[in-house]
Amino acid sequence: MSQTILTMVPRHQPDHHVERVNAEVLLCLPDQSKAIFLNHTAALLWDLCDGQRSVADIVGLLGAAFPQDRGQVARDIQDALRLLEGHGALVLL
Repeated sequence: MSQTILTMVPRHQPDHHVERVNAEVLLCLPDQSKAIFLNHTAALLWDLCDGQRSVADIVGLLGAAFPQDRGQVARDIQDALRLLEGHGALVLL
């Protein structure tokens, strides 16, 4: 993961939100009239993108939660952030 992205702070776009239905977590993309299913880890990531924590902070928290996969967690976070950014659901400041 590049040093540049580690210092960025992800923040939700105000019109995008999560709907929790039983065990399902859906990210609603109102401008595209669709939703994206978030698995458990992606839902945790979404919750951590509060505009206060840096990507490095998030990698540290999720890496501690999944210590056996710490290196993969960092790569998955970067991929997920870029995907969410591509859908316009969050911005990286």
